[in-house]
Amino acid sequence: MILRAILLAITFGFLNAGTFTNPIVDFGPDPWVIQHDGYYYYCRSVGVIEVFKSKKLQDIGRGVRKVVFIPPANTSYSKEIWAPELHHIRGKWYIYFAADDGRNENHRMYVLESTSPQGEYVFKGKITDKTDKWAIDGTVLQLKGKLYFIWSGWEKDHDNKQNLYIAKTVSYTHLRAHETRHDLVCRLLLEKKKKKKHKK
Repeated sequence: MILRAILLAITFGFLNAGTFTNPIVDFGPDPWVIQHDGYYYYCRSVGVIEVFKSKKLQDIGRGVRKVVFIPPANTSYSKEIWAPELHHIRGKWYIYFAADDGRNENHRMYVLESTSPQGEYVFKGKITDKTDKWAIDGTVLQLKGKLYFIWSGWEKDHDNKQNLYIAKTVSYTHLRAHETRHDLVCRLLLEKKKKKKHKK
């Protein structure tokens, strides 16, 4: 009962106030936070890619801020930078982000590499499979010694249906040559069916 009363009070408080101000970060869609060696790193896109550093998570919006990537003009990745993810992998730092040339249907995934979370990043290029279709929200996965890249994408060039795809990589910046993406949900269902057959 006490918990319910608290939740109701909070809910009515928000309704009466009409607005809610984030007490930690003032702005930043698709936030990404990672903890490493006693510090929190917050990565966001505001036309450029920024990385914040703080000892405490609640102070991340007031932490040390560093612009780590300014997209060059007139390229396929100059505009609409979305959902950058900061990853620490095998001693190096990688930022995966979606971007386009101003046309949403041209969104693709790109990757940056550095030796420090707030250091100088090198643009490593586009990360895609041979279909090279619309892609956003990419992330990496290490599983049983193998490397994978997972992203949300379209099946066709112009589509409004998003699927989750997975593909094997040779590094954290490149997929295998001629690698074909696989629909992640379908793949998981197939694996489940195979396991059931083996148990019979």
